[in-house]
Amino acid sequence: MSDIKTNQFGDALLFILGEFAVAEDDHLEFGCMEVYGEDEQGREGSAEVTVNDLAQAAIDEVTHLREQLAKSNERVEELEKELASKELLHVGFTNGYQVKYAKTEEGTFYPDTCGDCYIPLYMLKSHEHRIETTSIEKLRKEQE
Repeated sequence: MSDIKTNQFGDALLFILGEFAVAEDDHLEFGCMEVYGEDEQGREGSAEVTVNDLAQAAIDEVTHLREQLAKSNERVEELEKELASKELLHVGFTNGYQVKYAKTEEGTFYPDTCGDCYIPLYMLKSHEHRIETTSIEKLRKEQE
């Protein structure tokens, strides 16, 4: 159950539903039943519950839970999109000289760590289209 009171029975809804589920037919007089139970402090009590009130409380609770589920599913979709946009693509390796050279010209990356190329290069996968088609195809073939 939720922390928010979404129905007239609150957290006791499942208990009351359970009592109705196991009740014998003769206990349901005029569409209602006396339900006995204890509160958090152990105090005993009872309440007369009608089938209509119980059904309405169940509808209210299910409606509330469906709304919460829809909001949660929307949030999951948002997080999945955010995660996908942050996915990294390994584009190769380079070395310090190439990084320095890239500040003024253009750097180079290599498919392996040969020739002092020990700095891995990554980019956001969403920017993969920025790599020259021939370069990325050549790199992938060399990486296989």
